[in-house]
Amino acid sequence: MKGRAESGLTLVEVMVAVGIFAVLIGAILPIISDLFRVNRDTVNVQTIGSYAQSVGEQTRTLWLTRVTPVAPSTDAYPSFTAGQVPNPLPSPPANVSCAAPLVEAVGSASPVGRRRLTVTCTPPGKPAMVFVIEIGRPE
Repeated sequence: MKGRAESGLTLVEVMVAVGIFAVLIGAILPIISDLFRVNRDTVNVQTIGSYAQSVGEQTRTLWLTRVTPVAPSTDAYPSFTAGQVPNPLPSPPANVSCAAPLVEAVGSASPVGRRRLTVTCTPPGKPAMVFVIEIGRPE
């Protein structure tokens, strides 16, 4: 009578496989948590960038909208000259603090030739992000 061949794994083989699996999981878990953090930071950057872009676009539209001057003014772009920002501005993203946009004249030409709009937002626990757009006076 031939001996019956037994198939299966021994306890030592199973323990070695579990040990290798545990080492691999231990090496992969920190990488996964880092990926989640990087993804969250990227989403914050994209959201803040979209907000800053929408503020810049609304301001540019307001500044470059031509109006018929009312005497004694001859200024066809009074919102640009005054450096007004749209009211109301878009709502800033949740969990992000954004300062009021800063408007400054660039150069010394009279009337003002360019204006600089600065949007500053700070995501939680991160340094402030600053977006700057310069808009020139239409001729």
